[in-house]
Amino acid sequence: MPKKNTRGSSSSKSSVHEMLAKHEDRRQSLLNEYPQEEKFWDCCAPALPFIVMFVLGSIFSANISFLLKAILLLCLYIVYAKYVCDERVISIDPVYIYLATKFWMYIVWFIYIMSSVPILDTIIFVSWSLVLWYNFLRAWKVDPGVIIVSEDERCEMIMNLLEQGGLDSTLVCTTCMIRKPLRSKHCADCDRCVARFDHHCEWLSNCVGWKNHKFFVGYLFSLVVMCVIFLHGAVKFMRKNCDLECSFVEVVSCEPWITFMSLQGVVHGFWVLGLLIGQLIQILWLGLTTNERLNWARYAKRYGAGNGSGRMQLSTHSNPGVVKNFIDFFELECFGSDKTDWMRVFNQPRNQEESSVDSQPLISDKPDDFHNV
Repeated sequence: MPKKNTRGSSSSKSSVHEMLAKHEDRRQSLLNEYPQEEKFWDCCAPALPFIVMFVLGSIFSANISFLLKAILLLCLYIVYAKYVCDERVISIDPVYIYLATKFWMYIVWFIYIMSSVPILDTIIFVSWSLVLWYNFLRAWKVDPGVIIVSEDERCEMIMNLLEQGGLDSTLVCTTCMIRKPLRSKHCADCDRCVARFDHHCEWLSNCVGWKNHKFFVGYLFSLVVMCVIFLHGAVKFMRKNCDLECSFVEVVSCEPWITFMSLQGVVHGFWVLGLLIGQLIQILWLGLTTNERLNWARYAKRYGAGNGSGRMQLSTHSNPGVVKNFIDFFELECFGSDKTDWMRVFNQPRNQEESSVDSQPLISDKPDDFHNV
């Protein structure tokens, strides 16, 4: 009788066990039952926030009791969280949630609000939308300052450092195998080193760094103004079309879609305003990035720096003040901006204190949780 192939059998069993283990680790999702072709997923996943936002607005505007609305909202949350939302959705949801919110704000403005406000209000709304979209697209799609070197430069750098005594992790990114410019950081999400790294923004699906930081700040500012313009138009609509002397429930039920999107505008407005204020304090007053501010204690302990001052000296200059920080950050050359190529700044000038935290590259040997803000 022929002998059984025990080696093949054991190999097959181990493969089956590995497959089952991977299957158990994955979250259950209705989307997993559908084909996983790239085109199918690219089309369906981004559309989910738009569909969910429409369902939410429809529930709010339905002519049913508040109790039944609450039950429907709870059911929608359970279905989305348990059966639809998986790791792939979470990875792309934030930016498309933002896009869906703005899309339905535009729908509500042009269908409901526009007819109840002067034409000038709509012109301002559309014009400021162009400013918002310009800054958003630049922050979303522009290279944040990814540090790229040729193979020849990489080999030369490694050889030079080896001759000097080895690859010091404070000077070299051991993941990208490149020399770290000052104030750079390796982003764990993007798996790349970014010059003058601020943070990785999930709502942009992109890092915020040297090349797109000013557009990110412009995006925050224009978004706050956009929310104010929308809420101003919503108030005008309510005053014209709703009986404000009625009870609160009757007023908010006058036009549920406007109430729903106004609530979104309030939440977005205050949240983004807080982010904007934090960014401006860091940039103008402290002269820091988000990464530097959050990691100040760790960097000071690691490099033995820290003089107790409320401001940190920058890598290439001492803090020159609010006005000069503003000019340099937005690179206003007409006002004498000191334009710095942060991909090529490796050493601190001699007139700066050697103990400055920024005199060392801002990369930790250990992964931290501060790259997402």
